[in-house]
Formats: sequence, structure tokens, C-alpha cells
Amino acid sequence: MNLPERHYVADGVADKIISKILAVTDCNGADISINHFKYDQFHIGGAVATQELLKLMGDVTDSAVLDVGAGYGGVARYLAHFGGANVMAVDLAQSYVESAQKIHESFPFSGRVTYLQGDVCGDFSGAEMGAPLFDWCVWVHLGMNINNKENALKSMYNKLNNNGKIIIYDVLKTGDDILDEKCFPLPWADNGAQSFVGDIKTYENSLLGAGFNVVYKEKYDEILPKIINNPTPDDVIPFAGSDFKLCLENLRQLLACGAVAPWFIIAEKI
Repeated sequence: MNLPERHYVADGVADKIISKILAVTDCNGADISINHFKYDQFHIGGAVATQELLKLMGDVTDSAVLDVGAGYGGVARYLAHFGGANVMAVDLAQSYVESAQKIHESFPFSGRVTYLQGDVCGDFSGAEMGAPLFDWCVWVHLGMNINNKENALKSMYNKLNNNGKIIIYDVLKTGDDILDEKCFPLPWADNGAQSFVGDIKTYENSLLGAGFNVVYKEKYDEILPKIINNPTPDDVIPFAGSDFKLCLENLRQLLACGAVAPWFIIAEKI
């Protein structure tokens, strides 16, 4: 088990997510609303940000979508249920894949999601991926754990069809400052050795080097006031790390001082 995977192992999270969802919605039949997705989205802004991500993607009905670093599968299930996409959800941690499958099987989703353990920086094309090539790659809060982003993006490039696009929703640095050790732990890393937060220029250069052309980029400012002005609840689900509430509080401080911010980026194959 490598360092990032150790950070992301959290026992019993799937059961906690299922319990939270059942407490807010009965989820019987096809009547699933955005309320269902309040607790399985492991990224800034949660389901509201995922809703914006799908809006930016447009019509993905019957599209083949590769969700890399899929975590507990919240984004993949959202895109399948509300977007009508066929999604392959890949994560490095086997425990996340198993948890995602368990959550999926607990509720009546429409659409198709397949879960697979794999390394986005490697070659997992030999597995049953649901499509020879994909129309979209979805990359949500993933780059903070990847040092060589260009290498990972090249792997994504090779898994997309000729008209394929990648949409990135990630935490980016707003300046040149390196996050020092007093900033940690954070939701994606216990310490600086595990953290590889880039800036917008890093992503643009990495995407260009991988063969992509950036067609859209925007800092997602509108989600920040709600996060910055509301303390982390005591009953937050411990998605990762030894003290997830502290991780979220540290991230909230970084967002508040403007050191980092969430961005959306869309790029297409050249």
C-alpha cells in the first residue's frame, strides 16, 4: 500500500454514507434527488459542484465516461443517474472500489456504472472497461496526489476517442507559495511529501504536453462563501486521514486566505 492509499483508507465509511442517505431520503423507486448525493461526494462543494460539472459537460446521454480517482463513486453515480452516461469508475484503492460498489447496490440508480481498481498513471486498458475508447474523462480532486501530471494526462489522452474531452475539477494553488507543513493534514495528504497541488499554468502546460487543447477554464468562486463561512460539522463522515475534521478545517483556512481555490478545466484532444 503506497502513501496516498494509506491516507485514503477509512473503515466503515460506506455504511456511514448509506446511513446518512437513508436518513434524508427513502430512495425507493426512481425518485432520487440531489439530496441523495449530499454525502458521497468527496470534493469541494459536494453535489452542488458535481451538478455544475455535469452542466459544463452538456448532454452526456449514452456517452462513455471514464471517472479516474473515483473514490466512493459519488460523481460516477451522479453522471449516470442524472446525465444518462455509461461510467467506468476507477480508483487506486481497492477499499474505495468495494465501498463504491456497496453504496451503489444499496440504492435504485438508473444508468450504468462499473467499478474498477486501477492506477490512472498506468495501463488498466486490459480490464473490462465498458468501451474501447471514452467520450469523456472526468478528473475530480485527483491531481493533488499526482506529481507527474503530464504522464497521467497522457494516459487519459490514450483512453479517449478522437473527439474526446477531459473535464478537470481540482484544487489549485493561486500563487507560487509551497504549502508548508503547518497547513497539514489536508483531505488529500497527511503531510507535504504526499501533496502535489499545482496551479493553473501547471495544468495548462501538462495538458498541452499530453496532447490536449484547453477550451475552458474558470475558478469556481461561487461555492467558496458557503464553505468558508460555515464551520465543519462534528458528525462529518471521515472520508480519509486520521482526523478528517481537522483536514477540512485546514482546507477551509487555505480557501479563506486565498492560498488555494477550486477550478474547472475542459480540454479536448488535438
